[in-house]
Amino acid sequence: MKLQIKERIFTQLAQRAKVDSLLTHSSMKIGGRNYLIPQFLGFRCRELRQPNFNLQREQYLDRCLKAILNFKSGAFLDVGANMGQTLLKILSIDASRQYFGFEPNIECCFYLEQLIALNQIQNCIVLPVGLSNRTGVERLFTRQDKSVTASLVKDFRPDSFYSSSKYVDVAVGDSVLEKLDLAGIAVLKLDVEGGELECIEGLEQSICKYRPFIIFEVLQHYLAVGNTNLDESVIQFRERRLRKLEEHLDKHAYSKFQIEPDGKLVNVTKIQPGTNPDLSRINYLAVPHEEEKGFFRFLDKSLS
Repeated sequence: MKLQIKERIFTQLAQRAKVDSLLTHSSMKIGGRNYLIPQFLGFRCRELRQPNFNLQREQYLDRCLKAILNFKSGAFLDVGANMGQTLLKILSIDASRQYFGFEPNIECCFYLEQLIALNQIQNCIVLPVGLSNRTGVERLFTRQDKSVTASLVKDFRPDSFYSSSKYVDVAVGDSVLEKLDLAGIAVLKLDVEGGELECIEGLEQSICKYRPFIIFEVLQHYLAVGNTNLDESVIQFRERRLRKLEEHLDKHAYSKFQIEPDGKLVNVTKIQPGTNPDLSRINYLAVPHEEEKGFFRFLDKSLS
């Protein structure tokens, strides 16, 4: 998206959200510094009007993130940045780390821009685009005010799960990263609600070039929101995509590890989601084969 278009959209959003009517901002201490968390009246989405950031959530990821960022130099790429939940975690671990967030939901992207500007964070950039294996305009399916469940993959959940959709920009990841002229990538984090396959396919050249650690979610074959089972057709759809994703990781010589609730990494040859609401075992780490021994030696040493 051209810069002029991006600025025009943000200007329109600012007018719609009545930025000058900023109600208040809460203060959150992160990594020894107080950060201001903005709250806006004009957003329809409750999450954006009254953000509730909880750095204690998914604490089991913290050990993994700290180890990788201490082990490997390079930028942190947050694909599916949402409102900045992961950004705040990175600031608590390494505030000087270069951060790039990719978020197709323009309201979330606007909120992130305001969060960064309000705190004068210099090393973080947000792009209002979804990373995919194609460039164009796609539908983003959403559920009421739950922006965290928005997905570009229509059949990832039953049609009845979503209440609306909007058109957003997507682009081939490799073409986007080429413009950023990165010196290196330490971590590629995917939180894209079923769109992991398209992300990986669109980033194949970058994966070969930068060999990042890849953190990604594989949700259970179950609807935690609503506590209902998935139809067999939806499960089979997810399974086919998951097997293709694993094929790509194998092709690029990555080992897969499940991130356990206690932060431990368990090697898996085949990812097998459960059919229950447990969300504590849905995160995985893919490690380049050539980095595996060195990384685990470093991890063991850091814990001793």
